[in-house]
Amino acid sequence: TTKGDVGYKTGHLIYDGSIDVKGCLKSGFSIQGHDIKIKEVDGGEIRAKGDITVIEGINGALIIACGHVSARYIHDAHILCLGNLYVEKEIVDSKIETSGACRIKTGKIINSTVCSNNGIYAKHIGTDKTDPNTLVVGKDIFIKNEMVRIEKQIIESEKKKKKIEKRRKKLTLDNQGLQEASARIANELELLMENRQADKSRLKQLEKENGNEREIRSAKTGLKQMDSSCSRLDSELNELFDSIEKNQAAIDRINDTREYLEDLIEDLNSERDNYIDWADTNSGRTEIAAEGMITSGTIVETRHARKEFKETLVRAVIKEYRIAGEGDDTDIYEIRADDFIEKR
Repeated sequence: TTKGDVGYKTGHLIYDGSIDVKGCLKSGFSIQGHDIKIKEVDGGEIRAKGDITVIEGINGALIIACGHVSARYIHDAHILCLGNLYVEKEIVDSKIETSGACRIKTGKIINSTVCSNNGIYAKHIGTDKTDPNTLVVGKDIFIKNEMVRIEKQIIESEKKKKKIEKRRKKLTLDNQGLQEASARIANELELLMENRQADKSRLKQLEKENGNEREIRSAKTGLKQMDSSCSRLDSELNELFDSIEKNQAAIDRINDTREYLEDLIEDLNSERDNYIDWADTNSGRTEIAAEGMITSGTIVETRHARKEFKETLVRAVIKEYRIAGEGDDTDIYEIRADDFIEKR
């Protein structure tokens, strides 16, 4: 629960559970959660896994919900939802995409594009002084766009997975080469250390026996050269170990990223399947009903037809009808207006 506005003081709100904002969402800020309830939206963005309830209105915002969306009014906004859209007063200068129905029974739709899979129900559609509305029914634009988004994400994730897999193979091959080189140097260093130990024992024996001074000097020079070689080989070996360790750390990060991408792809496939199941069980409804006026110029698009109404309709219901088919060569559809019937 946030008592005031969501803005500079709070920053963005991201929470897996339900969110209740007593104030307003300010422009430039966002809210993400499950069910979200807020007093007012004045710009910004809201994304919900469940329902979004706005007590007052939505102004100039992007609203995305996997449930229903309700508000008193909507102005200059883009609304996308899987459920129904409920508006009390008016939708003005907005773009609506819903898999459910758009219901504004006591209000108006003005200068807007409304795509509603399960029909549009309003008091008035359009006014004499504004540009006409474009209404699309029986088409699930929301699901279509979501499927495009999911497919795009899957393709991008597969590309990233392929790219990092190529990088992982290169690092693995590099490490194999580094490990072989380190094994050779380690063997060389071990042999050199054995020889050094033997020469050191021989020098001690010469010194103990008061041997030839020239032989002693030669043995000491040889030991110094061996010490230098041992130091060089040890340094090379440590550098190889560091490179192997860095490569392995990079491989581990790639493996983590690969696991994340695999989980993401699995989730996206599951989300896609859920949307397909939803679309199969929600075939849509090609119906627009207005108890008041539908002004002239209103453009209506259904699954199979499109029509611009040249006259103003009063208390009308617009539907798609199939007028030919079932044995004919082609199906033919038309959009017609009928008398309004109560209790829709």
